[in-house]
Amino acid sequence: FDHFQNLHLLWSALEEVRVSVLARAAIQLKPQVLEPMSGPVSGRVPAPWSRVEGQEFFQQVRGLGLRNFLQQEGGLVQVKDFLPSDLAQEMLEMLKALGQEEWYLSENQSS
Repeated sequence: FDHFQNLHLLWSALEEVRVSVLARAAIQLKPQVLEPMSGPVSGRVPAPWSRVEGQEFFQQVRGLGLRNFLQQEGGLVQVKDFLPSDLAQEMLEMLKALGQEEWYLSENQSS
């Protein structure tokens, strides 16, 4: 049993690292995204992640589970209209109001 538990913990840690690497790459990568995603245009590349509307995202997550949906989509998904616009605006204003000292890099120390 301990062997399986160790394997599960190792797998979870590796998955966390993979997601972290993908997230950092997505933040650092600044492609010009085609809208809509059709035919190549000089100087532009399609986004290297999937895009879904909020309703489709919730439907897929209910059906597959979040982890399975993310794995199916390559690990990174852009969700449009995830929140109602008034709530999204309120959260944006709250984030903008945070002082510089409140922003810090946190890392999971449990793995």
